[in-house]
Amino acid sequence: MALKGWVAFTRDKSIRYRAAEKEAVARAGLALFTLTSRQNLSRNEIIDTIERASRRLGGFLSHNQPPFIAAVYRDGTIKLREKL
Repeated sequence: MALKGWVAFTRDKSIRYRAAEKEAVARAGLALFTLTSRQNLSRNEIIDTIERASRRLGGFLSHNQPPFIAAVYRDGTIKLREKL
């Protein structure tokens, strides 16, 4: 299964610590972004966070080839966490 070119967002910050999930991300060639927050985000806060990150997403993807797991912060900042 190759999903080359796909981008996904998750609230599961621990996904990068689980081997099976990391392997699935790697096999799929996925660009996976984890929404990082100290509190549970509401639906609107999730949308706002992704919207802020979208302004940086193109540049980030042009400098980082999938598969990878990256963190997205509430201010829209994106940081690479793990290259797979």
